[in-house]
Amino acid sequence: MKFPQRPANHITESASYRVFSNTIPDEWIVRNVTERDYGIDCYIEISENGFMTGKLLSVQIKGSADIIPRNGNTVYYGVSSSEFNYWYSLPVPVLFVYVDLSTDEVFYCNIKQYVRSHYDFFTEQQLKNITIPNSDKLRKDTSEQLIMHLYTQETGRLEYEILLSKLFSSLRDNCELMTNHFCRDCFLGLDFYGEESDDLIQFLQLYKELLYFANKFGIPWNVKSVLRMIKDGQKVFGDFYQFYEAEIALAVKSIAPVYKQIVEYASNSIMENKEYWIRKDIFVFSFVEQRLYEESIHVFESIISEFS
Repeated sequence: MKFPQRPANHITESASYRVFSNTIPDEWIVRNVTERDYGIDCYIEISENGFMTGKLLSVQIKGSADIIPRNGNTVYYGVSSSEFNYWYSLPVPVLFVYVDLSTDEVFYCNIKQYVRSHYDFFTEQQLKNITIPNSDKLRKDTSEQLIMHLYTQETGRLEYEILLSKLFSSLRDNCELMTNHFCRDCFLGLDFYGEESDDLIQFLQLYKELLYFANKFGIPWNVKSVLRMIKDGQKVFGDFYQFYEAEIALAVKSIAPVYKQIVEYASNSIMENKEYWIRKDIFVFSFVEQRLYEESIHVFESIISEFS
């Protein structure tokens, strides 16, 4: 008497799924994909403090009992170009998971970042494998932090790239702006209706962007808040204006020590994915590669140092 036989790959898939599921927070929801497998096995929906957030990640799960690490990496072979294309085009972050069924270790990869790091191979349709450092493992006690970081990184990627390009394309103008407003009479006022309203708007936008990058790169930000600048200036000089040159100068002085750090971190970020940025924004890439920003930064720092 014959009975249906379960294929070995189905057994591997189920075992890999169970091991992976045991590494993520219990309160998160794993939503299975019921349609045919086109490169996604399930979605993770993240919950926070017991509330569903609508935050989704797509997950592709692979597993093997014969994984052999090489040179500190674990490699999954045989990914098709169409799979990479599909993953990269998805509107949500993509988590690739490779489960070692002999040890129950779960290796993970942020697919979109992996593609950006190998963009030349990707665009030439030659990206075939996924190499994961052996240190990139999901465990029950660390998976929430790691996956949340991946989610935040990818969902904020468009904003990050826009601001990164703007940081360099506007660098000379911004250095000139801060330099021009550093040595003026302290009691002069700035508001949104005066002759220099454009300067004020540009400065406040720069402030927001630099604060964003300081937080992004983990650089200490010891600059007064915008509200504190307004209150401190009006306390000394009166409420005739929203901002006073005295507060702008103090802000510029506080910004100076971190401005170069932010630019260097941003420069390194571009050069780490140079093939991607060559295709993304060749003008910004060339500006960074040739370090054309250094002269403007040097002049800015010299003036601030001279009059401080």
